[in-house]
Amino acid sequence: MANIPCHRYRTRANSKRMDSEVQESMKADIDQLKTQMGQMFEMMVALKDAVTVRNEEAQSSQPPLL
Repeated sequence: MANIPCHRYRTRANSKRMDSEVQESMKADIDQLKTQMGQMFEMMVALKDAVTVRNEEAQSSQPPLL
């Protein structure tokens, strides 16, 4: 039986191994990103509402076209 040479590159089996610290760090980063995305979404909704109100105010202040 021939010996299989060792590769200096990461093989699939080696890439599957992940340190628990790395996993926890990644989970924390993902949770932080989720929180930030939620805040950005809330800001976008508030901005959309503000623009809608301003548009309605601008339309109500214009005289009707004949």
